[in-house]
Amino acid sequence: MSHQEYEDVPAYELGRRDRELTPEQSLMVQAQLVDFLNSGRLSAARILVHRFQERSDRSQGQGHYPEATSLATWARRQVETFAAEGLLDHQQYSVPKELNFVWMGRPMEPAAVANVLAWTQRAEEAGWQVKMWTDTKSGPGGQPVSRWDPQVQERMKRAGVSFHEITDVLPLKQSTPTESWFSRFRGINRTPQDPLEGNPETARLRDVFANARTTSGAFPVASDVARYAILKRGGGYADVDIDPGLVDLKQPMAKMGREDLPILAPMLRDRHNLTITRQEAATHLEKPVGEVTMEDAALYRFKRAEYNNNFIIVPPDAEIISQIIKQIPEEVTHMGGADLAVAGASATGPLRVAQALAEHVRRFDLGTTTAAEEGAALDPTEVARWAKANWVTEESDNQDYGMGSSPFHTVALSHNLRDESIVSPHGGRKTNSIASAAHHRIPGVGSTIGNPSTETAPKSPVTSTAHIVAPVKRSGQVV
Repeated sequence: MSHQEYEDVPAYELGRRDRELTPEQSLMVQAQLVDFLNSGRLSAARILVHRFQERSDRSQGQGHYPEATSLATWARRQVETFAAEGLLDHQQYSVPKELNFVWMGRPMEPAAVANVLAWTQRAEEAGWQVKMWTDTKSGPGGQPVSRWDPQVQERMKRAGVSFHEITDVLPLKQSTPTESWFSRFRGINRTPQDPLEGNPETARLRDVFANARTTSGAFPVASDVARYAILKRGGGYADVDIDPGLVDLKQPMAKMGREDLPILAPMLRDRHNLTITRQEAATHLEKPVGEVTMEDAALYRFKRAEYNNNFIIVPPDAEIISQIIKQIPEEVTHMGGADLAVAGASATGPLRVAQALAEHVRRFDLGTTTAAEEGAALDPTEVARWAKANWVTEESDNQDYGMGSSPFHTVALSHNLRDESIVSPHGGRKTNSIASAAHHRIPGVGSTIGNPSTETAPKSPVTSTAHIVAPVKRSGQVV
């Protein structure tokens, strides 16, 4: 290969070439890895390490095996050295030891209460805080939006759960008072100032929340935007149908870069989904289905970047949260509660998270990334910790709000994929790509409710094969 030819090949493509690299090419891929580490982008660095290791594995028995193995070993040790010697500290941030829950609507079921209390006990032992975010302010009918059993609420408080109003982070606009003739005569401006003026991201979430809280069917949307607002400050969020299982909160949390991928839940939603996952994992692990634990199932999904959004951990000011907010269309902020109830997950939920993840990975400038590479992008220590949670509990089957029995997946963003209108998962109908999710018009936005229109999607480069499931059940958002 000539000097000009190797210069024209991007470094990220050289890292998967099944041939021996020249010294100059090797320096190119090494420089890209070091650049990721110097800028604190550990997720991107881990993707490269995984890519190099897969190349090394493929090269066994071939002439370039020594070179491929040497590169993979060097890359792995570089990441380990940077972390061990604190060379990443200036670009890494501590995750607040806070676990947040959101609950709206009717009183919480006993199984959900038990899950929250289990987390609270584990948190107290490890110095974490548990916060329950709710909305007890009056809705359109004059009644509180969220209703609590006083005994349950008191029990939670005694256990250490602190209660907070969602409107503390998403303050509602005050209605403009009726002006008197004297005010108009004197030119007095009595329009109340928006408390979120100058904070457009949070203001966008607030506007969606203000409309979603008016209709019980739109509570899932209200809960979505509430969690994003809460997580702008960093920490963890969990749905109430997750139990801590064997998660060790005493183990120090690894620091995270603001551009790192978040810790998300594995794609385990309910008992039916768990059964399917155990069957798949059993084949992969070559062991009987009955011996596949929930932890095995979780790790199986993690390694394939098959995620759910009912659990999220991020550092303060994480770029991924801003990306999620940006993916919520401007039109959604003007939709009424009834329209938001129809739009559901397409407006603010898993589809928007999938879009944000795809865009985030694209910005790493690593070309096409595989699901296995993106699974390797998460901190392996943290994946091992959170995989021990009980992702499916009795409460998981209490959270059905009419989304049908089958989840739908979003996969590769590809310029080769044809855009189709978003299809509701009612009746088990599925949509199968991030591309079709990313560019669809959601029900209620520029189309007739229940009859979403089709528009032509802009061409997008192939970027991501990460999966995220749109849940059939989403807790913390129950009517």
